[in-house]
Amino acid sequence: MLKVKTGAINYSAEELTKESGVITAEGDDAKVMFDQLSKEDVNDKQFKWKKAVEIKEKKHPGINGTVWSRPMNDSKVNMTRGEFYLKGIKMETFKKFMLNIEKSTMENKQIKEFKVIERFEDGLPKIMYSRAKLPMMTDRDNLVELGRNDMPDGSFLFTNKSIKRDDYPL
Repeated sequence: MLKVKTGAINYSAEELTKESGVITAEGDDAKVMFDQLSKEDVNDKQFKWKKAVEIKEKKHPGINGTVWSRPMNDSKVNMTRGEFYLKGIKMETFKKFMLNIEKSTMENKQIKEFKVIERFEDGLPKIMYSRAKLPMMTDRDNLVELGRNDMPDGSFLFTNKSIKRDDYPL
């Protein structure tokens, strides 16, 4: 990975993580961190959550959502958190969309490549790769693993994290 602001120097993932202050967690540690962050009240000033994006149903019928951001202790990278509600969307419709996510994602003109690398037993995506071309930037590669919790009411709680794999070098 290149660190451009201070010169084109090639860094390993470990060096970049240490350099940038990225906080990483795996397994049970990640679950504990997620549980703690998800319980924080975004309106409580002690946690320093700031609204980054808000999607209102008036402009996007059937969709309400908010993304918040907050600094993490001992890190230069902010944590983001989002909540989205798809009003009137049946779970079967959502599952059908997720089972065919490659098709709908490739309809976005900024996405140059998109693949589901691995799926859960029921076919929903587990690991996804994408390459996007954003205005005034070079192509951006992204490799994401979805964590999935099946909720008692039949809904899903998805979390995602960036990952690295030898067969998809970024």
